[in-house]
Amino acid sequence: MDKKQKIIIDNKVEAKDVFRAEDIAFSVKKNKKLPTAIINSIGSYYPSIEFDTSYFINKLKDKLSDNLIKQLLDLGIEKKHIGVDVEKLLDTGFFSIVNSNSDMAKNSVINTLKENNTAATDIDYLITVSDTSDFISPGLSNQLIYDCGFKNDIRHISISGMGCAGFLKALEVASDFLGSNPGKKALIVISVINSAYCQDINSVEKYYTIEEINSSETLKKDSEQHINNWLNIIQFFLFGDMATAAIVSGSTNSSGSQFKLVSTKHITNIRQEDYKMAYFPTGGSLYSNLDVRPRFFMHRNLPKTGLIYSKRLINTLEKNELESIQKWLVHTGSKKIIDIIKDGLKIDLQSIKESYEIIKNFGNITPCSLPLILKNIISDDSVDVNKNIAMLGFGNGFSASLTILKRVS
Repeated sequence: MDKKQKIIIDNKVEAKDVFRAEDIAFSVKKNKKLPTAIINSIGSYYPSIEFDTSYFINKLKDKLSDNLIKQLLDLGIEKKHIGVDVEKLLDTGFFSIVNSNSDMAKNSVINTLKENNTAATDIDYLITVSDTSDFISPGLSNQLIYDCGFKNDIRHISISGMGCAGFLKALEVASDFLGSNPGKKALIVISVINSAYCQDINSVEKYYTIEEINSSETLKKDSEQHINNWLNIIQFFLFGDMATAAIVSGSTNSSGSQFKLVSTKHITNIRQEDYKMAYFPTGGSLYSNLDVRPRFFMHRNLPKTGLIYSKRLINTLEKNELESIQKWLVHTGSKKIIDIIKDGLKIDLQSIKESYEIIKNFGNITPCSLPLILKNIISDDSVDVNKNIAMLGFGNGFSASLTILKRVS
């Protein structure tokens, strides 16, 4: 088998040796006309604990190599909000969740319904998205029905496993429902408490970058452990917590600028084992050991892989679709990921600046990033009527999703 055809998932392998998307023949089918689905309003809730990057770098500086400190600053995150008291965890080893996943979801629902002057009983379909639910089962939607005052016979579904593209998948589900049920309303609720998977940072004497690990004969002797340590400290500084809720219906209302779903496209697993770019094994039937803190795995070539998938999706757009895009909403994986997408797709800074603002102030909030960016765009009234915005998200799987919305009000 030729090298470029091999499936190799290893932290030491370069992206050019693993991903040769140009050698793979596939196509993205054009979507049929979608039922009318309009995002009427988006609300949010973030936990009370603010994580200041500079403060925690200084607190842990004796454990961080100089190169790693630079890498952490290059994530582009100045602050974020988290539901776990990580300072207490560092100081005492005691793990304390201050804001649970379901509590954040409930508060986002309350905020959104209040802002839109809508009662919980007016919602006909509850769609929840979370990869960090309180339980594997029951799902988040089950938890919210009584606490938020929804009708106990409401149609509902809990979506998981979609990663950072969860909002775009949920919009499709809402669109299908509205197409069959005109005059009804759906509510998409997304909640993530990534800080709940924080590892024991103090148990490691020193953290290094992957480049330092690979260039040191001493560190290479235990490279797997050092690379896992690197992944843990990156995630400690990268991920934030958040909940959002979006009301979706088949018509506009009087609550300000609103966006209609125009099209959505997805690509999943160009290569057989691309799902190992980002996955969450702990608690699954193959990795059922719950005696350790659950953790999330990310491959170092994830940003370059996202660009390959993104280009394939962008190439399916018609010229007039591209020309009508006023804003690009790119999932806030990290500043590096946004940079790679911006430069690789030749997007001007003004059209993507909102993604940089979210990564700077909230970190990587996984599937909440896109609805939060959209919420800010709606608040700023920064998109012209009849102009489009493009939402680009990445999901565990590995997958990429591209959704086009048009401002209709």
